[in-house]
Amino acid sequence: MFKPYLAILTTIILLLSACQENNANKEGSLARVNDSYLFLESIASDNVGDTSWNKERINAWIIKQVWAQEAEKNQASENIDNLVLDYKQSLMIDAYQQKVIAEANVHITEEMVLNYYKINLERYTLDQDMFKLSYFIIDSLLDVDIVLNKLNNQEANDALDGYCLANPKNCLTAPIWVEKGVLESISIPQYLWNTSVKYRSFYRNDNTVGLFRIESKNKKGEPAPLDLIAADIYAILKFQIEKEIIDKHGEKLLLNAQNNNNLEIY
Repeated sequence: MFKPYLAILTTIILLLSACQENNANKEGSLARVNDSYLFLESIASDNVGDTSWNKERINAWIIKQVWAQEAEKNQASENIDNLVLDYKQSLMIDAYQQKVIAEANVHITEEMVLNYYKINLERYTLDQDMFKLSYFIIDSLLDVDIVLNKLNNQEANDALDGYCLANPKNCLTAPIWVEKGVLESISIPQYLWNTSVKYRSFYRNDNTVGLFRIESKNKKGEPAPLDLIAADIYAILKFQIEKEIIDKHGEKLLLNAQNNNNLEIY
């Protein structure tokens, strides 16, 4: 006769436990969307004391949960599972392929770059004139004649070195290839765009002086200089070699599977 009362009592205890657990969840959480709760530790960071930042993250979490839960209702779980599996496999394959490449220790030499450049020279024809330029824009605190003389005689130039350290945007010590007039910040007069063995100077409208040297020029229709496209060639060779490594490793995996009777086509 006590069995019905025992069942009722058990049910009440379970309900109370669930309520207590639910209340505990509410007390420790920042937000809830149906049965999903957001806790402080989930968004903890250096900015945790920033209330506005917390609200932004909380709102983002809520929006994501609302979308996710509604999407789950309207999406076949089997399709989602397949997508998740496919994505997981893609990540694992990519990680393993990167490991295989790293173990192969791919090394691109200057000779390889040069050989590729010579073989494919016709692919790298310039569609405009290119100039190899280095420059300095100095102010009145530096003596132009002294700086210029030391530059052209390749002497130690402590004053210029200190200036460039403090004003890196005004100094281009390592020459680069540029199109004519592309560097608006230096604004070299049109008549000065020609090659020179030495650095030259010109006065700018802002009372600074431009010191520059155009080491060489490649005309439109000529092959692009190697140092202009060396980085691109390096990337091409690296991609080709890594692809070859992956292809060969894939063939090896396939052969092993066939030899071990782990592969069948029906």
